[in-house]
Amino acid sequence: MINPKILVILASYNGSKWIGRQIDSVLQQENVSVHLYISDDGSVDDTINILNEHYGNNSLVTISKNQFNGGSAGLNFISSIRSVDVRGYEYIAYCDQDDIWNLQKLSTAVESMENTQSQGYSSAVLAFWPDGYEKLLSQSISIRKADFLFEGAGQG
Repeated sequence: MINPKILVILASYNGSKWIGRQIDSVLQQENVSVHLYISDDGSVDDTINILNEHYGNNSLVTISKNQFNGGSAGLNFISSIRSVDVRGYEYIAYCDQDDIWNLQKLSTAVESMENTQSQGYSSAVLAFWPDGYEKLLSQSISIRKADFLFEGAGQG
């Protein structure tokens, strides 16, 4: 599939320190067509100002501000998927505000899903700290039949 259309849903809350780098890494994805839907969960820091100032006029970005904090990124994602029109997208991806994606993250995921005829995808994450420490957080090798119902597929 050439440049599949992907809706990326980003849950934000008080992420002013990281959100710009994450958004830029999503918008720079290679070999895919991305639209970013950002659902802010009532941030009280500078997150909304950053979103509006830097991305408010970007046609590839939709910004939604929730009046109240839902209590978790998971609830924010559930609210978003109920609110946004997903018609016209071949894939949907989720991300946190403090991730930075490799430029081929989505194209690699699409290729893997097409090659295996899968309907879902999750990958390992390289976590890093300001002091330079890095740790690869890989998927559990002991997955039980119903784990997908109760556990997140990714670490972020």
